[in-house]
Amino acid sequence: MDSAHITGKGQLVVPARLRRKYGMKRGTQVCFIERENEILFQPVTPEFIRGVRGMLKGEGSLVRDLLDERAKERKREEARIAGLGRRYFALIAFLRGEKGADAVTALLESAARAGVRVRITSVNWAEVRYLIERRMGAPAWRAARDKLVALPIEVVPVGLDLAESAAGFKAARRMALADCFAAALAREREADLYTGDPEFREVEREIRVVWI
Repeated sequence: MDSAHITGKGQLVVPARLRRKYGMKRGTQVCFIERENEILFQPVTPEFIRGVRGMLKGEGSLVRDLLDERAKERKREEARIAGLGRRYFALIAFLRGEKGADAVTALLESAARAGVRVRITSVNWAEVRYLIERRMGAPAWRAARDKLVALPIEVVPVGLDLAESAAGFKAARRMALADCFAAALAREREADLYTGDPEFREVEREIRVVWI
């Protein structure tokens, strides 16, 4: 078993054997994950990112389930409106190793090299969780979550300004609400939005959409 001591400045030297084994080099980003009474040390290397890709692969297409869920939501919303008188695609495709996973893998590897993070709203993160947990069970989500939190991903809380911006998209277009949050974040941060959901064609003139 390898061990090391923390210096007075809080620095920790990783044993050479482990650096070689896990591909850690100068500048490699690492993530510390606190879980109950232990701390996990995860180097965010290309090998780690590629290892997460497809970890939930199974029968059928979870992306298709997601798009079907969105279609049902739109019908429910339209029915409610009449009675009065596919949201976050990229992470699901990545975790399942489905179409679009290559583009997301490349994006995450690039972010890790540059020391930056890919952003997702807390609303879209919640969508990823409920879909995985409903279809594959809570253990599958916990396993995926342990990996996702180590990746260069930032979950952006939804404040008033972002909520207002998303509502503006929703009021003017026939889009699922969570899609509107993703679009609002992309516009606020002037960032590319990675998706394979055709619903985002509604906003291509306002945000940069990267189709996967």
